[in-house]
Amino acid sequence: MIIFQTKPKLVFFNNNKVYKFFDSNIECEKEIKKLIISPLLECLDKTSKYKMKFVKVLDKYPNYYTMEMVNGERLKIKDNIKNYELAGSWLRIFHSLSCNEKTKKVFLFSDFCISHLYIDHVNKEVTAIDPGSGFGTIGDIEIDISRFLVSSMEEKKFNIFKLKKNLLSFFSGYGIDKINYLELEKNISLRIKKNFEKIIKLKPGIKFFFLAYLLLLNSNFKYYLIKGKIKKLLN
Repeated sequence: MIIFQTKPKLVFFNNNKVYKFFDSNIECEKEIKKLIISPLLECLDKTSKYKMKFVKVLDKYPNYYTMEMVNGERLKIKDNIKNYELAGSWLRIFHSLSCNEKTKKVFLFSDFCISHLYIDHVNKEVTAIDPGSGFGTIGDIEIDISRFLVSSMEEKKFNIFKLKKNLLSFFSGYGIDKINYLELEKNISLRIKKNFEKIIKLKPGIKFFFLAYLLLLNSNFKYYLIKGKIKKLLN
């Protein structure tokens, strides 16, 4: 058995299945319902020629469900820019399947972050896992994009030139024509703050407050360094 995480939900791998447990039956049932109505299960991206997939639910139980084990490697900040372009392509396909042309709102992934994407170059597949609590909320595309950008900035490996290249590659895969810079800037700042508050809530104590504060400073510093590049690209 391999334990992926214990908080906020217990997730582990056993007998070729991934198990995700919940605190209540109602919470589990709500997430399963959201997963079922996901606009993306599997779709071939004509641009990248990769299959964009969402992890499949295998079995459902009162307080947990099982998923298939995805192929490929988890996306990392040190990966080549091709992988970041594929990440942008995945989100582009996901949003395009639910975009309302009048309101410009989309079905949100909610927790679209670097650790939730797996790239399989052998089978040419990109698979997303673990939707957030707000999965299925209807909102602006910049909400999902900001989560991805901030999760990239929070990676421990710090190379500002690599970070810039990766994020520009992500924008290349997603496309910049529908992204509102001011809306994105607002959501990035909000996401950095929320991540700080989340750590404090999940891990109380002076030690984790200090670590959370360092992460806050680190994310804000990195964003300051790349902000001009993003603004120039999107404006």
